[in-house]
Amino acid sequence: MNQDLVIGIGSPHGDDQVGWRVIAHLEQQGQGLAALQTLVDPIDLIEQLEGISRLVIVDGCRSGQEVGMLTRLEADDPRFTEVTGHSTHRISLSETLDLARALGRLPGWVKVFGVEVGQCRPQAAMDPRLEQAVPRIAQEICNELDQRP
Repeated sequence: MNQDLVIGIGSPHGDDQVGWRVIAHLEQQGQGLAALQTLVDPIDLIEQLEGISRLVIVDGCRSGQEVGMLTRLEADDPRFTEVTGHSTHRISLSETLDLARALGRLPGWVKVFGVEVGQCRPQAAMDPRLEQAVPRIAQEICNELDQRP
């Protein structure tokens, strides 16, 4: 069975919540375009890829842009490591996708929505600019999934 999957990667720490919040927003909207999943560690997404034909990943990133700015990438984009290379996780998202590719589990259609974050202090609130960006990011994901390859 071919299915679409949207994964939000994050934690309860400050701006790192943004991936989870986008998933929560999509769940509240009841879009039904894809399966939705939240993860703490990118490596766990490899277990989620069985039967997935299209994958969207939402994660915080630090590329020097203004908080809340969105960078859309494909898994093979040369900028991918620059934007997602530094990670608060055991293994970075780019390393995880490389491993999934090597294992033959990575879908051919992968989009990464990197959301610029600021602070990720333990138990801190998320920046209000990110709160405001969540509906826009969720809509961008819906628009992306509406376009059939």
